[in-house]
Amino acid sequence: MKIQTINYHQHPSQPLEWSFTDLQMNPKINLIVGKNASGKTRAFNVIKSLAAVILGLKRNLFSSANWDICFVTQEGSSIQYILNIAESCITKEQLKIDDALMVERDEEGKGKIYYEQE
Repeated sequence: MKIQTINYHQHPSQPLEWSFTDLQMNPKINLIVGKNASGKTRAFNVIKSLAAVILGLKRNLFSSANWDICFVTQEGSSIQYILNIAESCITKEQLKIDDALMVERDEEGKGKIYYEQE
């Protein structure tokens, strides 16, 4: 599974607001270039932090942030993962595979998981 696109928004509607949209990732190699203090390292840290959360290596991310990441599998399926955090609490989490909603969770921790009997 490889990252295809990333949208990220940190501290929405606050003085520390920071974001990037439609960061396109090449399946083989990526090079991020730009002027000093333009967000290259920050973009890398956004990807690294989310990977740590998905792998269960890290619990707390940022006090307020929104991720929308699209992956592509070797078989060509698309996977979209959306995670919104406000005041260090998850307010929205969704996982879609080929536009089918598979996991959904709200700010109360309630949600739905799709399953299929084998």
